[in-house]
Amino acid sequence: MSQSPSPSSPGSTPPQQGSAKLVVVALVAGLAAVILVNIYVEIARTQAAGGSMIIYRTTRSLDPGDTLDEKDVKAEEISDRFAESHSNAVKRDATVKP
Repeated sequence: MSQSPSPSSPGSTPPQQGSAKLVVVALVAGLAAVILVNIYVEIARTQAAGGSMIIYRTTRSLDPGDTLDEKDVKAEEISDRFAESHSNAVKRDATVKP
């Protein structure tokens, strides 16, 4: 009876071609998984955060009748979740009386 060489015998070589392909496939699959998870997390953050609105805050105390300069006002972006807290804010479509 002839015996086939076992993988541990000195005359045989291990099947490296298949294992190298398997490593490459695993690396590509892992990279794809990382990219897809990052995209999913970014989409989930955007949906959870909702929209945003811009408010303008004064940078100094103002007295009635003071004229506003550009340096007296600072624009800040806040989440729409805080819109109720700023219900008295001027809306984009509001008309300003001179």
